[in-house]
Amino acid sequence: MGIDPNITSIGHYRVLRELGRGGMGVVYLAEDPRLGREVAIKALPEEVAEDPTRLDRFEREARVLAQLNHPNVAGIYGVEEQDGARYLVLEYVKGETLADALDRGPLPVDEVINLAVQIASGVEAAHEAGVIHRDLKPGNIVITPDGKAKVLDFGLARQSEEQSSSNHSEAATLTSPAIHTPTTPGVILGTAAYMSPEQARGRRVDKRTDIWSFGVILYEMLCGYSPFRGESVTDSIGAILHKDVDLTRLPNGVPASARRVLHRSLQRDKNKRYRDIGDAWIELLHGSRDEPAVPAAEQGVPLIGALGLSALVAAAAIGTTVLLLQKPEAPKPVRKYTVASLGPDEVADGFQQNWLAISPDGKRIAYIVDRVIQVRDMDSFEQRALSETEGAEGLFWSPSSDALGYYRDSSLYRIGIEGGGTIRLCEIPEDGKGMPIAWTESGKIIFSAGEDGLLQVGDRGGEPTPFLARNPELEIDFHGCSVIPNSDALLIVRHPIDGPFTIIASDGTTSTELISMRSDLLSNPIYSRSGHIVFQRGMFTGEIWAAPFDAKKLRVIGDPFLVSTGGLMPTVSSDGTLVFAQGDLSGGGTIASFAPVGAELDDQSAAVEEILAVPGSVFGPIISPDGTRVAYGRGEPPDVEPWVISLVRGSQFPIAELEPGEAAMPLSWSPDGTEIACQVFSFRRGGTGQIAFFAADGSGTSRVRIADGFAAIEPSWKTALVQGKNEEGETGLFLHDLDARDEPVLTEIVLEFSGRPAIDPRGELLAYASSRTGESQVYVTRYPSGKGRWPVSVGGGTGPVWAPDGSALFFEENGDVFRVSVSRDETLSFGTPELYLDTNAVGAELTFAWSVSPEDGRIIATTSPTEEGGQDPKVAIRVVENWAEEFADRSGR
Repeated sequence: MGIDPNITSIGHYRVLRELGRGGMGVVYLAEDPRLGREVAIKALPEEVAEDPTRLDRFEREARVLAQLNHPNVAGIYGVEEQDGARYLVLEYVKGETLADALDRGPLPVDEVINLAVQIASGVEAAHEAGVIHRDLKPGNIVITPDGKAKVLDFGLARQSEEQSSSNHSEAATLTSPAIHTPTTPGVILGTAAYMSPEQARGRRVDKRTDIWSFGVILYEMLCGYSPFRGESVTDSIGAILHKDVDLTRLPNGVPASARRVLHRSLQRDKNKRYRDIGDAWIELLHGSRDEPAVPAAEQGVPLIGALGLSALVAAAAIGTTVLLLQKPEAPKPVRKYTVASLGPDEVADGFQQNWLAISPDGKRIAYIVDRVIQVRDMDSFEQRALSETEGAEGLFWSPSSDALGYYRDSSLYRIGIEGGGTIRLCEIPEDGKGMPIAWTESGKIIFSAGEDGLLQVGDRGGEPTPFLARNPELEIDFHGCSVIPNSDALLIVRHPIDGPFTIIASDGTTSTELISMRSDLLSNPIYSRSGHIVFQRGMFTGEIWAAPFDAKKLRVIGDPFLVSTGGLMPTVSSDGTLVFAQGDLSGGGTIASFAPVGAELDDQSAAVEEILAVPGSVFGPIISPDGTRVAYGRGEPPDVEPWVISLVRGSQFPIAELEPGEAAMPLSWSPDGTEIACQVFSFRRGGTGQIAFFAADGSGTSRVRIADGFAAIEPSWKTALVQGKNEEGETGLFLHDLDARDEPVLTEIVLEFSGRPAIDPRGELLAYASSRTGESQVYVTRYPSGKGRWPVSVGGGTGPVWAPDGSALFFEENGDVFRVSVSRDETLSFGTPELYLDTNAVGAELTFAWSVSPEDGRIIATTSPTEEGGQDPKVAIRVVENWAEEFADRSGR
């Protein structure tokens, strides 16, 4: 059956336009209205759909792509069939093809190495899944706007012989020029200029055929043209079979390791090529760093050849000094690569957790995985765990690079890299944990102490003493510090009560303001010997920025500039190597409902039902009393807006415009569903957060805000409990009259608690978490009297949430949701906690708030963060050698 050229929809997808067509299919751009994203839909043309061999190949493409799960391989969302036609729903990758980029000429060498490593990494993932691409070429590689390479079009791929139980691997296929056109079966498969010799001869191929194609692409990126280009397919095949690749045509600046990769990849005898393409990208990254970037013959040489020996003798006879002229020293090459990829559940939470750092001498990288410090050697790239660091929550290097500091269980420790045991240095305040810590050359360790400002302790331990006091009328705290070499001053982030985050230089007595950027969060400032301050801007998906800086005069001498998007926790070694984390730690971008453990489902795929995919970060969500709407926070801190989505109509809209630097997290719906209370955190004003009230229809503010503090709203919306302190300084919950709006406290309930409390739907009980026994547990007390105390959780608990009818209490334990039944017959009693939602099993993420559907008891929460394409996200540890050379025009030197 033919494909309608005027097609407007495929399944629930709305077709926007045709993207292109070729021998292996027609591709449409379409919109997924359910998840609010664009997809690519690939369809078979009639002449292919009616050919059993090519139809089989199309179906194999679906199975092939479903196996792959890698950030450098375009993913698959599903398969659709409509009116007898078959379609693949694929990840739509925005950007330009590598072929389009090469139309403008060769690429810069450092960019080539970066892209080549990504391409090889993606192909390696395919090979490990038993898949050979067999048509690897620039037209099948897209470069996204942020510089990520994505390998596309596995329509020509087949399962390798090791993974296939059929003889389809030997099916004859098509040779084509650069653009695919419909063809007949029975000829060779691939695009002529990029196919391997064995492929051109129609012989059996394996994964080494992709290694050859990769070598051709690498050469073309460096030179701007294919080494086997020809006016016809016959010319190209002839060149592949008989022409030697001329590596002398490579431009200056190509690393020796890249030349070796080309030499090994482009061997006609496949037995002489790399066995695995992973060896190629490892060679590109970790080839000898001290080798010259160009052969010696191409470097500057003494002038002896120009003057001649006789001229030198004559010059010597008259006492003339002859200068041996050489080319000026070339800029150091900028190399970018990834040394490790971690799952978001492996790394520390929070934007200030300093879980990653390169040693000052640039020889090692330390990072925390599952709360154990790992050390990776930069020369051998061997990784080892420091076994005595279990439970570590942060790390920092000694100036000599031979020891690490870290904190654990509210204490500060140090450990030698080559042994020597662990030394406890001192206790560290709870609100100081997670802040970058400075270890000075004079043997002092300076760390944040929250309300006590910055403290210092000797690197052999002792009693901490003040370093920089906090002015309680002007400052909330200090968010981090790092050393400025050969100076008594440190780089510190100051968080004022009213105003933007500011990077300052301070010696503990005198402070100088250096950098502030509107209401944006700034963190992790570090001095680079290139003459810059490097720092993080933003929170979960931050950016790496730098500003030219005069370390002697302690002043910024140029405008800040962007170094890298999507960067977290920058750290720089003395030799100019920048290391940072790249990924999204926001906690998810998709709102979904999750069936509880043991739920009877007709289809297991219904265990998770996506409600809405949101660009960026999502906080919440909470469901309305009638179960028809969901309120959630949307945006990147410090700017997060409250939104509402209708589960009936699918419409969504923001309900309030906030001041810059404010983040609103939905807290409670009014009983009639007309208002939404939000916890509003101001990163400019400081404090825990005001309670703001907005009309659910988006018409604006509905009530005056009430005092700072975490809060719980009574279901009747007559009162609100707000965290605060009484005259004795005790932390408690204070009762506010919502009808009186901003009237003072009426009643006080003093409790030891942590996080947000929750009032049951009947307004009789208050659930809260407390760490009074050393471990956070969930308790219940009478409301509003605060009388009585019933323990609810057993193995730890936090974040209590009541069932809509008050018959049960839910809480979090180690990231999962547990349920406890509530009996109020004669006396108040609670059942045994039972696992209600295994978050890892269903991919749920409990961020700030979550809720229970009044209709079917499903949990409304966010999914664990995933990359576009449904792949598990990775937090990559990125390395940029000689980072400042790329910004030589903005140097502070």
